Amino acid sequence: MKHIFVSTLFLFSCSEAKSPEEELTQDTTEQDTDTEETEDDSQEEIEQGKVVINEISIDPTDTEDWIEFYNPTTEDADIGAWLIGDDIEELYSISQLSADTIVPAGGFLAIYTKMIDENEEEVGFGIKKDGTETLFLLEAGLDGDVEEIIIPAMETENLTYGRIPDGSDSWENELAPSFESSNTPE
Repeated sequence: MKHIFVSTLFLFSCSEAKSPEEELTQDTTEQDTDTEETEDDSQEEIEQGKVVINEISIDPTDTEDWIEFYNPTTEDADIGAWLIGDDIEELYSISQLSADTIVPAGGFLAIYTKMIDENEEEVGFGIKKDGTETLFLLEAGLDGDVEEIIIPAMETENLTYGRIPDGSDSWENELAPSFESSNTPE
């Protein structure tokens, strides 16, 4: 995506070419300000249109730990090649943990953090509920862009840590589980 952005800026600057005389009289301060605003606006759009971890269930009473993703965009997103784990040195692809890797447009996908593979071996990781855990998510194809989520201690069983409202930057602890649906405060 970074390469596309650079190319777009290059094409824009070529289409706005001026003669040497015009360039000498041009106010460069105004041009620099316009360029900075364009870069900031584009970066904001990229961040708003991104699949995110939306809810984390730690130590549920009847299943494995699970993680829910939310897709605020208008297109389905395949996150099968994305990497996730509680140790930055040992990440798992989403496709290792779930056969379903499509987060529907405007929707949710939940995956369990452990599964049994075709060789009958356990694959994945567990999430500690004592407040010492960090969850790492690496979107495939991005050079080192890692989302880190520090998970607070969970005092009560079968509650989750999630974003309120869905996809926002605001997290709340000890929510009622809302597996593949919208989070609601207690």
